Amino acid sequence: MDTKTCIIQAAVWLFLKHGYDSVSVSDIASRAEVSKGGLYHHFNSKQTLAGAVVDIYTREFYLRVKSSIENQHSTLDQLKAVFQLLQTDQTIWATNTADDPAPDLSAVLRFLFEVARDNNHLREQISQSHDMIIQDFQKALESGKKLGYVRGDLASDHTAVLWFTMHRGLQNLWAFNPGIDVNSISSQMADDLWRLIKA
Repeated sequence: MDTKTCIIQAAVWLFLKHGYDSVSVSDIASRAEVSKGGLYHHFNSKQTLAGAVVDIYTREFYLRVKSSIENQHSTLDQLKAVFQLLQTDQTIWATNTADDPAPDLSAVLRFLFEVARDNNHLREQISQSHDMIIQDFQKALESGKKLGYVRGDLASDHTAVLWFTMHRGLQNLWAFNPGIDVNSISSQMADDLWRLIKA
């Protein structure tokens, strides 16, 4: 594994375990087993490193959603496939080390809120990723209209935003209530939304 990847993985592990604000550059360098100078060779600040982490996450999550949409043949299956990503979303963050199983989703959300709180660039980066996901689902709805199984009078843009908001809302609920039956709830939500939009 190259040094840059080691640094990113060390940062992910520490950010999710202790929170972004509680982790220092020295902590990251120590876990990555590099000098602070070696870390600064790749990242000129903790904020820049956090930006690289967020970039990896947002890109990977977008690709997973896009693949889920493209690999299903009906709008209902697309809805269900993306809701099911709730089960694997946090595995993006696993660094595949013995002491690092897939992190708790609440830790992921806490990190994203902390790191983007005072950083307009990172907020914009996360927002752009969300916009791309919404646009892809909007295209899927428009395709469904043309094929005759989505209502022709449906406002695809508003419905795509509603769908994404439901997805993120369920994710937040699950993050802080891990005992809920998210499989059953996500499937029911997809069915309920489908009943509203089907032709």
